[in-house]
Amino acid sequence: MNDGRGKLQLDVRDFWRIHDGLVVYAGLDTKATMERLKAHKEDALCVISPASGDGKLFCTRDGYQAIFDLAERHVNSLPVPDDYSSDEVAKQIRRYIAQAIIEQKADEPALAWVLAKAVAEVEVGHVERTYHFPCVLVNCRKPPTFQIEPVTFTTAEQFPVTMAPALRRYCEGSSDRPERLEGFKKHIAEYGWLARVTVPPCAVERGRERAEIAVSTAISLLRMLFGNRNARDIRLAHAPQSKPAKSEYAYEEKGELHLAFSRRALGALVEDDWHIYAQQHRDFWNRATHLLKSAVLGKKSEIASRLIDALGWFGEAAFEPAPGTKIVKYVLALERLTTTMLFSPHTFCVRVALMAAQNDSEFEQCYWDAYAVYAARSQVVHGGISAKTGGQGKNLRLAHEITRKALFRGLGIHCSLDDSGTCSTLADLRNLFQKWQSPKADLLMKLRGELKVRRKADRNLLIQ
Repeated sequence: MNDGRGKLQLDVRDFWRIHDGLVVYAGLDTKATMERLKAHKEDALCVISPASGDGKLFCTRDGYQAIFDLAERHVNSLPVPDDYSSDEVAKQIRRYIAQAIIEQKADEPALAWVLAKAVAEVEVGHVERTYHFPCVLVNCRKPPTFQIEPVTFTTAEQFPVTMAPALRRYCEGSSDRPERLEGFKKHIAEYGWLARVTVPPCAVERGRERAEIAVSTAISLLRMLFGNRNARDIRLAHAPQSKPAKSEYAYEEKGELHLAFSRRALGALVEDDWHIYAQQHRDFWNRATHLLKSAVLGKKSEIASRLIDALGWFGEAAFEPAPGTKIVKYVLALERLTTTMLFSPHTFCVRVALMAAQNDSEFEQCYWDAYAVYAARSQVVHGGISAKTGGQGKNLRLAHEITRKALFRGLGIHCSLDDSGTCSTLADLRNLFQKWQSPKADLLMKLRGELKVRRKADRNLLIQ
């Protein structure tokens, strides 16, 4: 039940779960309350604020859980759910639900009041925030700052210059802050760059999530431009896939102790004029800017969400040590871009070819390239070979290039579907693919038949 009436029925049900959970403890004195808590340890931390605001009221675990169910459902019904934290809304419901039960004489008015009050309270903390994240980009320090709007990248050396007024105000706050600031400067100096992005008003945790997504997506867009082999190391500093710039270990051989170490430069190895080459691709920058602006907003279209996810998997592939796992990540990105219903190998190959082919003469070859990388992925996922098995270099290079081309095309699709200011849907994406496929109906029928024959032959080879 997704309509308003269905939501109200579920909300009323949860209201009475909360009410009944409170009633269980309402008639108990202190001794009886402690005895019940000993018998029902799951209730120990289930407390809400009384109507007076002072002290606490115990509730059953089921009634307490109903608060979170109610909060999550209500957040999902709001115009931009991603602006809100359901935990924050639940906190405010716990604060005001007892007051609502006492002051309102019926369940629906009580619900309406407490939900409106909870949302109003959390919205007070919804303010615009600007985030600064250390990151690894290029190994040179030119230019000192550049932008893929709304994300701005600044060198660690430029940061104190650009932020001088804000840093001065920060240090005036308390005596220990100058030392803390120097520690932060040393931290960003280890990585070389800082990314800045401003997020519109929303919950604190949502703001950070969006800022990280925007910066990670911007970095993945740069990686896409340069290719993973040239930009393997670029990342947010705290990205879980990151590899250490230096490592040391000891080993013994024939009774002798050896100390080994390794050092490597951080960032993509580029010439000082790398940004001039990058800025020549104006279509890329314009489309990248459009996607990043979508990333910092709470409401993203279907194609924007898919592109951001696919870029994430493309970026993750750079940090995977095993070639088979890299291929799996690339194909995950392709599936996210192209699968709009139940997965079909033929539809997958068709849509990847539509996105990766530069012209009609390349379409058929791209179709079979898509099948090749899908088959390589299936070999790894279904246990045919190990992810670390050698000889996968050709398929790995093919998967990298075809994914990269599809991502470039995906940026164009995002612009074509969303440039009017609308937030395109899954149906819009399906219709676009169908529009592209229709002129190729005869060719696609031929390819479908050939794919069946090839897949059967491939399965027979595995059996032998």
